[in-house]
Amino acid sequence: MIERATVDAYGDSEQITGWLTMIEENLAVPFETEVLGVPITVERVDIDGSEQIVAICRRGRARQILPIIDLPLPTPLPDGGMDRGIPPLACRKSPSLRSIVSEYQYFEFQAIDRPLSKKEMAELRSYSTRARIAPTSFVNDYSWGNFKGDADVWMDKYFDVFLYFANWGTPILKLRLPDTQLSAKAARLFEVGERATVRVKNGNVILSFHSQNQEGEDSVESEGLLASIISVRSELARGDLRALYLGWLLCVQSGELAPVDLSPPVPRGLAKLSASLTSLAEFLRIDRTLIRVAAEPAAKSLTVADLMQNLEAASRKQSSTLNP
Repeated sequence: MIERATVDAYGDSEQITGWLTMIEENLAVPFETEVLGVPITVERVDIDGSEQIVAICRRGRARQILPIIDLPLPTPLPDGGMDRGIPPLACRKSPSLRSIVSEYQYFEFQAIDRPLSKKEMAELRSYSTRARIAPTSFVNDYSWGNFKGDADVWMDKYFDVFLYFANWGTPILKLRLPDTQLSAKAARLFEVGERATVRVKNGNVILSFHSQNQEGEDSVESEGLLASIISVRSELARGDLRALYLGWLLCVQSGELAPVDLSPPVPRGLAKLSASLTSLAEFLRIDRTLIRVAAEPAAKSLTVADLMQNLEAASRKQSSTLNP
């Protein structure tokens, strides 16, 4: 309990904030209790000027602030009042999470073109006391709490690759390449939606791929995941634009493009992806049949509507083969 509340907290102030966050996520407010025999309503919790966690209480028009440790348990306890060991408060499950204890987020940054300096590593350490930081990487996972940095800022300043996923189903990959290795103009032919974007910063082209699975993941495995994808960056640097086309297909699959939008040029070799591109497609959950249909010679000048019609036909044929 204490570990979950204070994970990745640096110093007393952040630990107190961690406790407050956990309480806010789990506390059912308002609720009724008594102080010295007088009924009161606990409206919310907060941190006062001396960095104590306090309860904001009200009786009629009168308002009182009490240290949280002095707040008595209501009798009888509200439903779930001792849930996850948070006395003496009435607790509830967070409406934003399927189950708080199963929350999991994974962050991995990699520096490829140059190592981090000692100063840069110290800057990163100020964001986390628990992360695994090396001259070429920053890796951390969270079962409670959250990342305190900004992935886009870190990509601008420190890193060439970023991978993120969570067990509620949000895989993200970012790649940074010098504009001498990848043309922003070429990249913008493919990255045309919210799921696949391109921006230019400090002479670098930064690609972002973002998928979403509404059902989430029952289990996630971080070991070796980025290692299976990271070669995509070097393939792009050599002029292999298949990763960009996968980004366009991700936008198609997500319904972001208009039916009349034309397919960009289909890169050679789309029908036979490299191991790293296969891992990328799986990570972003791009339909394998959609990739196969897009790779067919007739798809080179198709609209989005044509492509989706071909996908439906291919899916029906595949279904009839499996279920004759």
